[in-house]
Amino acid sequence: MFEKIDEKIKGVANGITIFGIIVSIIGGILTMVSGNVFSGFLYMVIGFVLSWVVSLTLYGFGEIITNLNQISMDLKKQKQLSVAKMLKDIKNISVNEEKFQQVINSIIKETTEENLKTENDVNEPNENECPNCFFIISPDDTECPNCGYILKE
Repeated sequence: MFEKIDEKIKGVANGITIFGIIVSIIGGILTMVSGNVFSGFLYMVIGFVLSWVVSLTLYGFGEIITNLNQISMDLKKQKQLSVAKMLKDIKNISVNEEKFQQVINSIIKETTEENLKTENDVNEPNENECPNCFFIISPDDTECPNCGYILKE
């Protein structure tokens, strides 16, 4: 019932437009035939505009839902790409145990819900993170091992 709701809302908006135009024309003609030409013409114009505005608003709501669905899919793809990059980084690490542990800690940190950043500190790295990519760094690193950002001169 609620599958592809955005398309259903857009379809209802199109139906409202067509129905509103037909009712406006018929109502306007009937009013004109009864002898009130100006009121009939006004009935047609106002009915046409109202049906168009209502359907335009409803169609816009359907578009918002379509765009939110696309954003949601894009975020899921971005998360998958991020995990794939981390896994690639793990495969490319040599036998250096410290670097391997840094990557593992980075993956754990990014995937645990209680460590997700709030709105206020989204762009503020911790002291043991690269300010560019938030990769976990050691205090003696002069550049980020993940993105190459220069940490110290």
